[in-house]
Amino acid sequence: MKKIIFVSAALAISLNAATNEEILGLYSGAPKDIKIEITDRKAVDGLDGFEAVVLKMSQGDMSQEDIAFTKDNLFIPDLVNVKTGMSYKDQIRQTRVYSLLADVYPKEEAKNIIKLGNDAKKPTLVVFTDAECPYCRKEMEKAEDRLKTHNLEIVMTSVHGESGNVKSALIYKETAKAKSDDEKLKVLHKYYNMTEKGDKSKVSDAEFKAAEDLAKKYQSNGINGVPFIVEKDKISK
Repeated sequence: MKKIIFVSAALAISLNAATNEEILGLYSGAPKDIKIEITDRKAVDGLDGFEAVVLKMSQGDMSQEDIAFTKDNLFIPDLVNVKTGMSYKDQIRQTRVYSLLADVYPKEEAKNIIKLGNDAKKPTLVVFTDAECPYCRKEMEKAEDRLKTHNLEIVMTSVHGESGNVKSALIYKETAKAKSDDEKLKVLHKYYNMTEKGDKSKVSDAEFKAAEDLAKKYQSNGINGVPFIVEKDKISK
């Protein structure tokens, strides 16, 4: 009897839920060169009748995900627990990003990871960052302090187009020659300085494309904002 009631309730929710077409219709005013599609829908744990809707927004070879919620004929940008302040969007997004990164990051080429610290007793933080980002700049100022308690693995993932990718390429080029963490940090602080302008003439087309492709790879796997910092254990299989 309980199984029948459960199935009937599930069918009622399904029949009353907004369709993909209805949801996508809400984005009809988006620019024509932006493609929007629904890639997943899942029930939200602990919230009867609510579904999380995963939307993929693409423009050329760039894409990013957004998450919204629906119940019956309602479409809601986020659900927030007012007692705890927890955002269901942030929670689901984090889980999805960790899962995506766990498929990609363990396979990353060593040349694309700037390693600082090598203490087996310390946990490791993976930092996705951009030398042109003011928030990343503030985070980079804390690098020496973070190294007191953690090892760091830095991946340059610019969200600032050409200027950011030029700096990323220069950082990889110069840190590859560094013989110590102090020398690597000196390079990083140099290019994270807001007055430093990356010299594109010192970057080959191949080096620029490698930096650009690296950023796009991680953006397509959930890194839509930087700095993005995660414990390495959480994205290691």
